[in-house]
Amino acid sequence: MGVLKTLAVTPERPTGSLVNFNDEKQLRQSLGMIVHIQQGIEVSREAWPDILLMHQDFVGIVDSMSDSEQKSFTSFMKGIGGDDFLSVELPRPLVRAPYSILLG
Repeated sequence: MGVLKTLAVTPERPTGSLVNFNDEKQLRQSLGMIVHIQQGIEVSREAWPDILLMHQDFVGIVDSMSDSEQKSFTSFMKGIGGDDFLSVELPRPLVRAPYSILLG
């Protein structure tokens, strides 16, 4: 995952830094362009840090589940081919601030 590697290779960026790898003013923070395959079609689009923040929030919800709830959830995710979803870890936490997302 290129976006996660980009966050990992910039450890010198201090906590509270804006998650944006483009110095231009924007309406939405950007991590740059990514390409992925969706239903057999190559899709090129911008990567946004809010998607990473949602993933981080979701992982926190799963972590707060009881053991039986986690087991049931994991079984469900395997059944739909999403068992790798929870294994994605951000190299640094992200923090929601008014109108922006910052490095934790």
